[in-house]
Amino acid sequence: MTTEFRGGARSESSNTTGGRAACRGAATILIVDDRETNRDFLVTLLGYRGHRLVQARDGREALAVARAERPDLIISDVLMPTMDGYELVREIRGDPTIAETRVIFTTAHYTDREARALAESCGVAFILPKPADPETVLRVVDAALATAPTSAAAPTERFERDHLRLVTDKLGEKTAELQAANTKLTALIEVAQQLALERNPRRLFHEFTRAAREIIGARYALVCRSDPRMSPELELFASGFDLAAALPRVAESLDSPLTRSRTYRWCARGTDPLPNLPHGHPPVQSLLAASIVSLTTGYGWVCVSDKIGFETFSEDDERILGILGAQLGRIYENGRLYLDLTARTTELEAEVAAHRKSEAELSERARLAVLGADIGVTLTRGGPLAVVLHHCAAALVWHLDAAFARIWTLNADGTVLQLQASAGMYTHLDGAHSRVRVGALKIGTIAASRQPHLTNDVLNDPLVSDREWARREGMVAFAGYPLIVEGQLVGVMAMFAREALGPFVLEALGSVAHEIARRFARPFDRAPAAARHPHDDLHSPAVRRRGSRGPYRRLPRACSGARRGPAADRRGPGHARVACAGERPVDRASGSRQPHQVGLRRHHVARAAHAAQHHHRVQRSLAQRRVRPAHR
Repeated sequence: MTTEFRGGARSESSNTTGGRAACRGAATILIVDDRETNRDFLVTLLGYRGHRLVQARDGREALAVARAERPDLIISDVLMPTMDGYELVREIRGDPTIAETRVIFTTAHYTDREARALAESCGVAFILPKPADPETVLRVVDAALATAPTSAAAPTERFERDHLRLVTDKLGEKTAELQAANTKLTALIEVAQQLALERNPRRLFHEFTRAAREIIGARYALVCRSDPRMSPELELFASGFDLAAALPRVAESLDSPLTRSRTYRWCARGTDPLPNLPHGHPPVQSLLAASIVSLTTGYGWVCVSDKIGFETFSEDDERILGILGAQLGRIYENGRLYLDLTARTTELEAEVAAHRKSEAELSERARLAVLGADIGVTLTRGGPLAVVLHHCAAALVWHLDAAFARIWTLNADGTVLQLQASAGMYTHLDGAHSRVRVGALKIGTIAASRQPHLTNDVLNDPLVSDREWARREGMVAFAGYPLIVEGQLVGVMAMFAREALGPFVLEALGSVAHEIARRFARPFDRAPAAARHPHDDLHSPAVRRRGSRGPYRRLPRACSGARRGPAADRRGPGHARVACAGERPVDRASGSRQPHQVGLRRHHVARAAHAAQHHHRVQRSLAQRRVRPAHR
């Protein structure tokens, strides 16, 4: 087959090879149609008969080719741009050189009696319907070639008038069809926008079923969703009839051709069998179906039946339903991916939250472990009662970020609790709470009941007498524990905090109280008279501001600025005067102790330094295990 272009038209001549000779009755045939697919169909079909085939895209181009090629037969469409089939025939009949050329009209529109009469009046005796099967095309072509060429009379004025009226009517029909197509296109766009916003799969298919029925103009619509990932069973959605009767026998529809092709048309007048619809579906006279598919996956099918006002569905209906099925497939797949992504995001958020909670718990346990280690070291090394208890209170403030912590001991007659240690925002040992009678205030109540008192709502705690103070200072939590050893009450440990205390903290506080109480079973060292002045502030905010690190390095005797004063008060070889940087020196004239100065024995200083070293060793060990206590 060779192809050449002549005067803007494509000319294809066909001849046989490989042992097949051209037919003796081969003719030159001009095919005129504005649609390439229609021309290709006729070229392929007639090429096997050995005819020489020439093509043109409209009437004006066909007239030029006819004058140049002198074809034996012209197969022309009727409705074409530039020049339609009737105008082409009129021009041919007016040219004496080609006036006797045989003409066949192919059309899907001009099938009424008036149009046939108009064709016969200009010498066109054969009309091929669209679409036509190959046997019909070959039979009509053979019949046209077998007839003798006859000249037709030139078109009359009546022909002109009838032609104009016929073209105008068909133009009106085309306009109406374009308006209907425009309406359907607008509906397609609106449906796509509405469906794209729907995230619920069931509502998505319900809305699609109704929309497909309305856009196609069908009496019934049935949609089947098949997605094993969402549901192992088929799910049907109907519009225009009750689906309840069809549900028990859904599986019968699996052998239907709807599941084996992208689109499918059926009409009662045809020879194809009716697809196997679910039991309970109303009787149908025509049916149109399309697959619901994305680019790679099928999710079921959509079926509309009984075109309202027509016996069957058109090609445009088939094309529109295929577009709807493809739209639903992509929208459904995107929605499913969105749901999967949302579920996975929720899982990741839960995993991250659990991981953070585990990290917080691990950090909390590490911090409480360091607290227990510091308390254990302090209680094990012993020392004077006031110093040991003060170290314990300071450790509570430091590790738990408490506002302040205090420890009371019970006097000999068991009626009064005496304040022995106070650390944090209050460090004085005198005042209203220095001596608390058993049963009075919240501290005395804890001693009398011998039960812990724990709350994370200080403002609404009935045992808190000064709620205005608690609101002003931002107090949130309180924990008080009786110190009991061998069934005997020996004191009370209490702590205020500006943050809620978790269960791990409360559990650790209970253990600390128990360990402090057990320490009372052993005698404490005797403290020298000058071991600790009542106004000495071992953990004052001033010491904190000096940038110390660690609970014991806050002690003036172990702080970074500690030094022995050149004029230290010499009380013997067992004492050393230690002054912190920024403190006022000792008054040499009076020899009196100035505020914020401490006179301690050398072995007390050594014990504090050793405890600080142990604290840093514990922290370093925890850091090597990638556990960092949350010191503040």
